[in-house]
Parts: sequence; C-alpha cells; structure tokens
Amino acid sequence: MPEQREDVLLEAQRRFLSPEIYKQAQKLLITACIDVFIIKPAGLMLPGMKEALGDIKYKRGVILGNRAQPPVKDTDWPIGGREIYGHHPDIAAFTKVLQETGLKVKYDHFIGIGSTLFIKGESRHTLNTVVAAEIVGGELLPSKDYNYYKFITETDSLDKFHPYVSTLLKRSGIFGGKPSPCLIILDEKQDLFKEI
Repeated sequence: MPEQREDVLLEAQRRFLSPEIYKQAQKLLITACIDVFIIKPAGLMLPGMKEALGDIKYKRGVILGNRAQPPVKDTDWPIGGREIYGHHPDIAAFTKVLQETGLKVKYDHFIGIGSTLFIKGESRHTLNTVVAAEIVGGELLPSKDYNYYKFITETDSLDKFHPYVSTLLKRSGIFGGKPSPCLIILDEKQDLFKEI
C-alpha cells in the first residue's frame, strides 16, 4: 500500500452518511464491514503500548478491543467497522485501524467472512471481511470505540473469547498452522452460531 494515506482518511469522512440516515439504512440493509486482527510482531514497542498493554515488547500477539458500544458491548472483538464505498479491504483495514487506534498496519492475509445479525439493542446485520494486518508504525491511542485493548498470545486459551472471535482466531493461522478461511454465521435472532 502507498505510505501516505491522508487522502483515504479524508475520502472516508466525506463518504460517511449522517448518523440519522445511517441508522435508518441499518434497519433495511446489510452493512459491509471489515474486522481486523492486528498482529504485533515480537520486538515492536510503539508509544502507548506499554500503558495500554503492559511490557509486551518481546511478545508476538494479537490486539483486540473491548467494545464500548453495541453491538457486542463489553466484548473483546477485532478492530473494525463499516467499509467505505470504493475502498478495497486492505485500504479499509488500514483506515479503520488508524482511525480507531492510531496504529498503522499493512495487510497480511485473508481470514474469512462473517455474517452477523445482532438484535440486542438496535438491530443490525453485517457482512464482514475478516483479515489479519501487521503493525508497522503509529501510536496506540485511547479510543471512544473501545473500553480497553486486550493483547493475546499463542499461550492464551482462545476458547475464553466470544465464539465468533475464537473460531476466526483458531482458523486464522496467526498462532501456527496454515490459515483455513471460513464462513462464520452469528445470528442472535435464531440463537445460532456456526462455521461453514
């Protein structure tokens, strides 16, 4: 990806719908989103990381955000959000991670597709491109979107996370093995979770 991405951030701001129109659209349409599992390489330590995550300089792992807002409020989740018209998933990943965390990332690999239907609170249905992206710079900043950040390594039990997150991490290849792309369906209306 090109190094200078200010144009992407400005374009993203211009293309966002107003909150009122977006809420109406969510009731009628499936929203395209990006979910990013952020990989922190061993040896990398950027400003803000020690304060948010502890002394993790020599550890390799994934950064998740504990969501501050619905859906799945108070749940450790990949960083992300809605995609912007005209952006490819690698650009959407870069844009969302930079906007929400202050970190600069480069696309690493495709993990899967998630279809999520949430009915608790405001109902919404999303179709999520799920990718892994590696940190290459920036600063880990506090975010209004997340209560705190969670750092997980290959020694952590992935089963303690939400099934959507756990399954995608297990299939991602981030903690060993080859990536095994999958389709994940999470449907709160039918109390359904499955992978295909």
